[in-house]
Amino acid sequence: MRTVCLYLCLAAFACSPNPDQLPPDVTEPDYPNLCDPDQNPQEQINIRYLWVPENRLHEGAFTEACAYFKNLGVTCTKVLAGNRFDLFVANSSYFYCSQNAFIDEPDKWHPYYSVTINNTCMPQNYQSYDWQREVFAKKIGELLGVGGYPGFCGAGNFANYVDRWWFREPYDGPLTASDELAWYHRDRSLSAFGSKEFGPYCGPDTDAVPTVCATPTDVDDSFVMKIYAPPDVWEEALFACNMWTVFGITCLSSDEKSADIIVTKNNSGDCAKPGMTEFSLVSFRWVISISGCLSGTDAAMRISHQIGHIFGLPHIPEWCAAGIMNNTPGATCLTWADYGIWHERLPDLYSTYE
Repeated sequence: MRTVCLYLCLAAFACSPNPDQLPPDVTEPDYPNLCDPDQNPQEQINIRYLWVPENRLHEGAFTEACAYFKNLGVTCTKVLAGNRFDLFVANSSYFYCSQNAFIDEPDKWHPYYSVTINNTCMPQNYQSYDWQREVFAKKIGELLGVGGYPGFCGAGNFANYVDRWWFREPYDGPLTASDELAWYHRDRSLSAFGSKEFGPYCGPDTDAVPTVCATPTDVDDSFVMKIYAPPDVWEEALFACNMWTVFGITCLSSDEKSADIIVTKNNSGDCAKPGMTEFSLVSFRWVISISGCLSGTDAAMRISHQIGHIFGLPHIPEWCAAGIMNNTPGATCLTWADYGIWHERLPDLYSTYE
């Protein structure tokens, strides 16, 4: 237990507040060593799609979205009904506005992927054509394993705000440097089309993104979080919760019955994947599970990461910045990037903390 205290105290000391280290202004990043996609397509992928004539969508918006990917080796070919296709495009008016589109995977009745666009809650300050083009580009990227990135990483088609109901002018330019980085770092194991093997890397020649610890000074969301954890992970859980107090969060220890969040350890037999952590909603309470092999700072950082998700924070890609909200926590403190992603959080996506 003393060892745990030492680790956590050292982490707290290393991440003490420094008000001079606040987020830089958000600008489109400059990656001078980024390869020219015209010269370095990673693979040739052709997506055969079926367009139903009764669709209340703009087919031109879909083909323009496909054209964004042309220099990366991706093309889309329309097929006629009755022929084999990879992707079915449809529209729906029967799901909530928290989603502007969703992807369905193949099953035994429908051996193809489908993208369904919600045409009910479309923003009204610009034409539906432009909005659909943006959403189609984002969903094609998802089908190819491309993850989204926060707005502070740069502007582009794969930025997280494309999935949100923000009233703004649509982005209608070609893929940006940030889009290309998201493409080069895509998770091929999640790709619906093309090879799942890693291809030749064509990203920038840069060093690892440095960790810049920072404490926000202008956020006070005034949440109270009651947290419970058993003795073997209690100190780590409380430390992880208190990391978020800089945003106005108050952490209160609680019994298991009254807790908003319960932290548990899986059995010690899951050590083959010591980094595996997850959160779920069980009987209207959040449950965070971590590997039984984790302790000290490693456990605290992973618990803190899951608490961030519960507040509605998405991942920060490693190529953009280091932070607690990297897919694998890339810091032992909240950084300027975590500060930035808090401003872009989506409470409706995960939690009830509005």
